[in-house]
Amino acid sequence: MTINLTPLSGNVTSLNRLFDAVFKQFGDLIAFSHGNTSITYSGLDHKSRMLAGWLQHNSGLEPGDRVAIQLPNTIQFPLCMLAVLRAGFVIVNANPSYTPAELNQLLIDSGAKALITFAPLARKAQIAMNGTQINCVILTELGDLMPPLKGKVLNQYIQRLAMPFSKHAIPDAFWLKDLLRQEFSSKWQPTYPSENQLALIQYTGGTTGTPKGAMLSHQNLCANLFQIKQLLEIYTQSGQERLIQPLPLYHIYAFTLTLAFFSQGLIPDSSSTLKRHVKRSRLFQSLNRPFVPV
Repeated sequence: MTINLTPLSGNVTSLNRLFDAVFKQFGDLIAFSHGNTSITYSGLDHKSRMLAGWLQHNSGLEPGDRVAIQLPNTIQFPLCMLAVLRAGFVIVNANPSYTPAELNQLLIDSGAKALITFAPLARKAQIAMNGTQINCVILTELGDLMPPLKGKVLNQYIQRLAMPFSKHAIPDAFWLKDLLRQEFSSKWQPTYPSENQLALIQYTGGTTGTPKGAMLSHQNLCANLFQIKQLLEIYTQSGQERLIQPLPLYHIYAFTLTLAFFSQGLIPDSSSTLKRHVKRSRLFQSLNRPFVPV
């Protein structure tokens, strides 16, 4: 059965135009889930506009500047990814397990001027920033997008017990939860980069040497998403499927596949609920060959 999925129909060569179509079509459907927390497409649209507005007017960044995102698989990852692109900047994916030396090399090589990272990694990030062009740091905690009471309890548990860290490791850092305000959404100015403009710098794993940054344009990524769409139309139904995503989103395979599912109204779900959904979900054997690396 072939389903006509409209966001990637036609000659879409800009991710930002694709995002506009996705948010318009899927609205109140769930876009991402993590643990027991979910966010709808409309909610993600609204929050990404808030952060994009802040980035455009308060971060000191200029159009085309590179923003490193160093986050684990949380809802904050797609939120920041969308906001960076919608603000007119370029994403640089960074591995959260990097040592300070490895992160320093990536920041210098990419020319990143801003860093969005997980609060427990702040001390390592502070060391890694030496000699780089980073002049804006945004920190986020695991519970920042959860209901207030639950998020507060979880954040305190992580800070004090699970992954102790100091909130003053980077004194002039901004906190993501403080930037998600309506006033910033109203300041957001939509940007629509040309097809050849840079969207993402994706670094290789570095197993055979120093990691190299692959420079991917908006058209590069849209073309890849359109290729994946051909399989999604055969094996899935728009708005009715769930992608269980245990793979790290900073990796190009997981990044692209998650973006493809997102653009077709399919729900990416992070690894924290993997066991529960493996038991509950219908897993399509036909998906094994095209989507799972062997």
